[in-house]
Amino acid sequence: EMDEWEEQTYGDPQPTISLVCATLTDLIYAKRRARGLMADIWEYEDEDRPHIRFTTIEKLKMHGVLAEDIWEEV
Repeated sequence: EMDEWEEQTYGDPQPTISLVCATLTDLIYAKRRARGLMADIWEYEDEDRPHIRFTTIEKLKMHGVLAEDIWEEV
């Protein structure tokens, strides 16, 4: 699957996946689940590992999409 990405994007870096959760509880669960799934597939320092970040609707409404401090990385 990663080879297909390379072929289609001509070596461009992986996109950042931004997920907005309804509640803090949802965010915590989603981060744990994503972290576990990613650990099963990629090494921690693997450059092919996708970048996933999470926030809540409340933080997004207060600060906007471009605010760096609202996003939590996995």
